Amino acid sequence: MNRLTDAARRAYANLSHARQQWLVFSGALAVELAIFVVDYLTGSDIRLHTLYIFPVSVIALKCERRWLQGVAFAMSMVFQLVTYAQEKIASIEYIVDASVAALSLLVAMTLAGMARINHQRAIDLATSDELTGIANRRAFIAALDAEIVRQRRSGGALSLAIIDLDGFKALNDTRGHSAGDDALRLLVSILARSVRASDFPARVGGDEFAVLMPGMPAGECGHFCKQLTEEVAQRMVESGFAITASIGFICFEAPPDSSLAAVAQADAAMYRVKEAGRRGRAG
Repeated sequence: MNRLTDAARRAYANLSHARQQWLVFSGALAVELAIFVVDYLTGSDIRLHTLYIFPVSVIALKCERRWLQGVAFAMSMVFQLVTYAQEKIASIEYIVDASVAALSLLVAMTLAGMARINHQRAIDLATSDELTGIANRRAFIAALDAEIVRQRRSGGALSLAIIDLDGFKALNDTRGHSAGDDALRLLVSILARSVRASDFPARVGGDEFAVLMPGMPAGECGHFCKQLTEEVAQRMVESGFAITASIGFICFEAPPDSSLAAVAQADAAMYRVKEAGRRGRAG
C-alpha cells in the first residue's frame, strides 16, 4: 500500500503545475456531483449540503485560478438549489437556506485561499534570497537534483557554472555593505538578461552565484561564460564598482553522481581560474 501511495505521489509531482490544478479541479467536481446525486436521491431524509464545503475548499486551496474557483462555487450552489427545490420548502426558508449555503461556501473558499497564499509565501521565503530576490542554494540544489533525474531518463547535456565576484570584499570594506548589496543586485540584473528561459540562476553564497543550464553543450556554455564575464566587467565599471567575475563551468554529457558532486566540480573549475591568475575570466 505504501509503495502505491509513494508511486502516486511521484506521478502527481511529475505533472506540470497546470495539469495538477486540472486534476484537482476535475476530482473535486466529481465529488460535488457525487454529493448531489446522493443528496437528491435521499431527499430530505438526509441533508448533505454541508459536504460541498470540502471539494470547494480543496479547489480554493490548490487552484489559484479564480475562474476555476468560481465554477466550483456556482456548481455547488446549483446543486443545492435543485435539492432545495425538490424538498418543496417555503419560499422564505428556501431563501434563507440558499443564503446560508452561499455564505458558508464563500467563507470556506476565502479561508482556503488565504491558506494557499500564506503557504506559497512560506515557500518563497524558504527558496529565494532575501536581498536579491533570486533563488537561493536550497532551491538551486533541488532544481539540479530534478535536472539530473531528467538527464538520467532522457539524456542530453547538462552545464553548470559557478560565478565568484573578485573585489567584492574590498568593496564592502571600503564603501560599506550597502555598496556591496548594490553590486550583488546589479549582477542579478545582468544574469536575468543573459540567461535563457530554461536556465536556473541562484545565489549560493555571499558573493557566489550559480547557473544551471539544461541541454547546453560545452562549447556553447564556454561562449556564454566568456560573454558574461565581459558583461559583468563592463557594467560594474560603469556603475563605479571595481569588481570582476571569475567563472568556472563544467558540462556533463553523462549524469553526475549527485548535485553536490556536480557543484563541487564546477566550484573547482572556478578556483582553477583564480589560482591561474585569470580573475575576471571564465574557464
